[in-house]
Amino acid sequence: MKFVNAERDTRHDVVLTEWSTTAACGHLYWAFTEGLGDWLGDPSSMSMAIEAGVAFCIDAKPEWGGGAHYARFVDLRQDRRIEMKWIGESLGGVESDVVIEIWPTARGSAVSIAHAGLPDPAARAMAARLWDGAHRTLEAIIVSSQPRR
Repeated sequence: MKFVNAERDTRHDVVLTEWSTTAACGHLYWAFTEGLGDWLGDPSSMSMAIEAGVAFCIDAKPEWGGGAHYARFVDLRQDRRIEMKWIGESLGGVESDVVIEIWPTARGSAVSIAHAGLPDPAARAMAARLWDGAHRTLEAIIVSSQPRR
């Protein structure tokens, strides 16, 4: 996993995260769309439509910063790319951009997450910590579960 942390690179307001997994691209795509509420928040609190331009809300679990998180999908490319506008209370309440790219590898898939638009160093550090936690959580969930279709 690789982070470009703004504490070391003050020219950018982007947090980058990358990792590889044995999960298929479709399973990762599901985890970042339909399955988002299963790991990020309280699924019963979540209102979500998996289509570009439609806003949704999640009450995040405490380990994901807590509070309301508002988002909308900007671009969805099945099993390859998810682009969102994101507003999280734990990230200072500013609108930021999240781009998740997924591609097949010889042993499963690779994931790259770019979280941009976080001008505050504390928000960038929080985002880096949260995406690192998401990687570990998703790896455990993805390897042991199958997407609901």
